[in-house]
Amino acid sequence: MNALFHVLTFCGILSLLVACGGAVPPVTTAASPTANTNLRIFPTPTIFAVISPSATFNPMVSFSPTAPPTPIFVTPNSPLYQSVTLTYWVKKDDRIIARVPALSGSLDRRVIEFNHAMSALIDEVIQLGTSDWYSKHAPVDPNLPESYLDILFEFVSPPGNIISLKFIATSYTKGAAHPFEYSRTATYDLETGQFVTLNQLFLSGSDYLGAISAYCIAKFQASEISPVFSIEGALPDARNYRNWNITADGLLITFDEYQVAPYAAGPQLVIVPYSFLQSSIDLLGPLAGILSK
Repeated sequence: MNALFHVLTFCGILSLLVACGGAVPPVTTAASPTANTNLRIFPTPTIFAVISPSATFNPMVSFSPTAPPTPIFVTPNSPLYQSVTLTYWVKKDDRIIARVPALSGSLDRRVIEFNHAMSALIDEVIQLGTSDWYSKHAPVDPNLPESYLDILFEFVSPPGNIISLKFIATSYTKGAAHPFEYSRTATYDLETGQFVTLNQLFLSGSDYLGAISAYCIAKFQASEISPVFSIEGALPDARNYRNWNITADGLLITFDEYQVAPYAAGPQLVIVPYSFLQSSIDLLGPLAGILSK
């Protein structure tokens, strides 16, 4: 009897809406189609690493479908890095998957600017990695693997104000002999709200590039890639040292495939100890907090 009463009541209300010219709103679900876009965005974050004094980097944390943490405002005397979490969201379509770093836990201007900058950086990497996909010379053979792009990142700096990230993009263009891997790096000072450039780590007028280059060349000449080492890619040219990161032990320099060795040798990594660079480092610059630990 109660069920019949509810049904009749619902029908009466529906009839009244129609009679008054009201429109019944369409039923929508989470599966309803969205506007056409080149990339579908899934903003639910996955915890990637926690930036706090006691944190240790753990790249194996599993995906968490929970909602993003509620933003909070940090008191002026509290270091911002102690109140934020480094997460990522995923931008993808059928052939692209990119993890986009994002800070959560604060609405501070510096956090917002970091998040916007990371999204723009990933867009640049996507554009670079897919630039050959739409060539008029691309093969149409359905038996060949399709083009794809996969972008990962690593958080390599110790806990603190400095956030140093290394991005690794693996790109394949249909018809190519093999995939191609390339790197991008970004280092952000959360305290100042600005990205850090390599020259800002060193004293003005110091030959820091010469010192870094000399160390890397010596390492390569004494390594197993020595017979195929190409010195041009390690000379003291800023373009050769565009991919650098701050770590606890020294500057991590990444040389992409083909830069100093053939493809088969893969990318080459060198950590230049801070002790080797101590005469050039600005002790009041971005490395001050790292060197004091």
